[in-house]
Amino acid sequence: MGVRRSRLLFAFLCAVAAVAALALAACSSAPQAQVPVRGSVDEYSWAELSSIADEIAAASDDAAALDLATRYGLVGADGHLDGTQRKAVQLVGGASVDVTVAGFRHDDKPGGGKAGITFIFADAVASRAVNNNAGFDERSDSDGYDAEGGWPASEMRPWLNGDFADQLPADLRASLEDVAKPSVAIPEFLIANVDDNNVAEFSDASLMSSSVDKLWLPSVAEVGDPAEDSEAVEERPEWTPVLVGEGSRYQLFSDAEQAGALNAVRVRKLVGSGADADPCRWWLRSVEDVTFADVRKDGSLDRMQDVLAAHPLGVVPCFAI
Repeated sequence: MGVRRSRLLFAFLCAVAAVAALALAACSSAPQAQVPVRGSVDEYSWAELSSIADEIAAASDDAAALDLATRYGLVGADGHLDGTQRKAVQLVGGASVDVTVAGFRHDDKPGGGKAGITFIFADAVASRAVNNNAGFDERSDSDGYDAEGGWPASEMRPWLNGDFADQLPADLRASLEDVAKPSVAIPEFLIANVDDNNVAEFSDASLMSSSVDKLWLPSVAEVGDPAEDSEAVEERPEWTPVLVGEGSRYQLFSDAEQAGALNAVRVRKLVGSGADADPCRWWLRSVEDVTFADVRKDGSLDRMQDVLAAHPLGVVPCFAI
């Protein structure tokens, strides 16, 4: 009987050990603890926001992603963005500027999947030309229309992803995701084939290019509606489907339109200019007839392009984490 009891005890201990091993394995494969919920976007660290962004990116669908954003207080209680979901960024050199949540699971990673959260700066971080080599003050107007190659070939792009990126705090730089940005690369005036009515004939896809960026300028389609009523739409209706290919509206601007405040949400001031300063015009990455589009001081879109690429306007970047 003693031997039998010993064998039974041994079997029991083995079974207990096996259950413990299974429990330990289950614990090791369980998801990491969620980020504690803070009182506002500004109270999260960039490391915490990056972890939240990973959760949002891995959500089963956009509705589940918005539920997560609501749980973490990244949107209003109604699930909407209104421009108040901000975090302060201290640039190297001392300037402080806010960034605003623009959308969730919106921008594509070049290797597949979505970036969890996209931000847009709440102020223009600089006043710069898109292409300084356009010779705004030195050449004739016809030679100054330097938008060939669009955003991918612009001088603004390497500056944003180089010198300006170096001004960001290290914890934010470490959180930035590469995203693929489609852009019109050939302005309409460079298209050689025109019909009898002097209307350009082209394939929308043939005009598009793509770049991989950590920081970029938004497009007309990302902050507004390329088909909205304007003189540019009347004069160049064939360009609307081209601009549609540059992306879709960020939630911040879609929600603002529903609330009747789209132009107000698009108004920007130059960083450091003071509370009483006038708003500034700021560049978009979209090109049309001869140069880049921009946003006027009142927040409306300017697609008639009365400034050339070498003219300094506000720079309002986006980035994703």
